[in-house]
Amino acid sequence: MNDINLENLSVSELDNLKSNIDYALNNRRHSELIKTRQKIEELIEKSSFSLQEVLNVRPTKRLSLNTETLKTQKELGPDAVDAQRGLKSH
Repeated sequence: MNDINLENLSVSELDNLKSNIDYALNNRRHSELIKTRQKIEELIEKSSFSLQEVLNVRPTKRLSLNTETLKTQKELGPDAVDAQRGLKSH
């Protein structure tokens, strides 16, 4: 990329440069948004979900299982562990 010495440009040249940069940024942003939309549409077409379903879903907090939890599950059974967590059994 060529370095431009802004100190040597007039106000008019700087305004013109700024306009060209703004125009290029808007075009690049638009084309990247279009590409992103196309990728999303391809993913949605391959899935069994609608775009609305994907946009409406919220991540849930994942429960981490440590070795103590796994040991307890083996000893007491999964229903007892769920009861300790306040979850309903199956």
